[in-house]
Amino acid sequence: MEDLNDFFDEGDFAVMATYIAKGQSPDSFTVLFDKDYFESDQGQAGISSAQISIDVQDIKIPKIRQDDQFEIEDISYIVRGIQPDGTGLTTLILEKI
Repeated sequence: MEDLNDFFDEGDFAVMATYIAKGQSPDSFTVLFDKDYFESDQGQAGISSAQISIDVQDIKIPKIRQDDQFEIEDISYIVRGIQPDGTGLTTLILEKI
């Protein structure tokens, strides 16, 4: 099995994030930060948006809940979706606050 830590070296693929769980002390660690941009053609008016997500090692967020927060690159986000993949990683869908 591949060592996940290799993907989480800051500067290669990862950025530093601060995790703020309700009632807990903030914790900082690296995450894979993704700001996907997409467009959809809806007749005469198109829709474009960015879906912001991060991939996090499960061991870093054992009690993650919706509405927990992250600060990444001086911007605050709230967790809106939690998608574990069964390999030790979880994708978190974030919303800017």
